[in-house]
Amino acid sequence: MQEVIKQANKGWLTEKVHGIIFRGPLAKFLSPQHQVLPPVLALILEFVAFACIPLLLMGYLLLSNSTPSSASASLNGLWKTKASGYTDRFLEIRDNVIMFGTGGDTLESYVIKAVETEPDDAKTLYTISYLDKNMNTFHLAFYYEARRKPLITFKYQDHLTWTRVQE
Repeated sequence: MQEVIKQANKGWLTEKVHGIIFRGPLAKFLSPQHQVLPPVLALILEFVAFACIPLLLMGYLLLSNSTPSSASASLNGLWKTKASGYTDRFLEIRDNVIMFGTGGDTLESYVIKAVETEPDDAKTLYTISYLDKNMNTFHLAFYYEARRKPLITFKYQDHLTWTRVQE
């Protein structure tokens, strides 16, 4: 049984946990033979630590961004173009989500990570950074023109104009 306890307490993370728990405030109350975690508790602590690290990192990456992560209210809505070849395509923007209609009934949806704006004469250049399910970041840059009927023109496709569809 002592061999099992020694094996369970040999991990790097377990050593760090021991350092925090047993060499800290509890050290003066425990004798050296009691300063060993039971094997089951050591395994549970390592599992919890390894499960929490990616979640904490993802949360930090999503929440620490100083750029606003919601789209401007003026962008919210369903956008379509009348250009040939795009009749069944659309772009939909909501506060924290961007969706692309990719033809037929198919749709791709992404979480908006950041929205950057840059004034450009009568237009505003928007760059939306969004995340896919694997946490890869993509960027969509377009110009927004606030007119009677607002227009979106993608930065590198100025021949296509997109207008908001009334719902």
